[in-house]
Amino acid sequence: MAHKILLIEDEPDIREQLRDYLALLYPESEILTAATVAEAQKLLDRGDFSLVISDCQLPDGLACDILSLVRERAPLIILTGYVEEEELSRVRRSVRGPIHVLKKPASLAEIAQIVQKHLGRP
Repeated sequence: MAHKILLIEDEPDIREQLRDYLALLYPESEILTAATVAEAQKLLDRGDFSLVISDCQLPDGLACDILSLVRERAPLIILTGYVEEEELSRVRRSVRGPIHVLKKPASLAEIAQIVQKHLGRP
């Protein structure tokens, strides 16, 4: 089954590594990427996703502020080097789907375990 995955990450190396890894795990999936809040907003406005993986702090703001746009109870994985509990509580209240928070640097194995929990094994 093909999935639609949104990856929001401003660090090019991390974004490319995650995109390539997800493409290897789920070759039939559509993987869209964004490096800024503005780019992510445009992609979220275009439709629903099977899964969203996002950094919180981006160059033009906090991705956490727009993640309430995640529709259809899509699972959300937040990757962050800086965790402020108040911010995460606000996201948990506004997002309808399951939320997982991983502190950077998270291993690909940790991320894959959560992704496979929601999308199934490839």
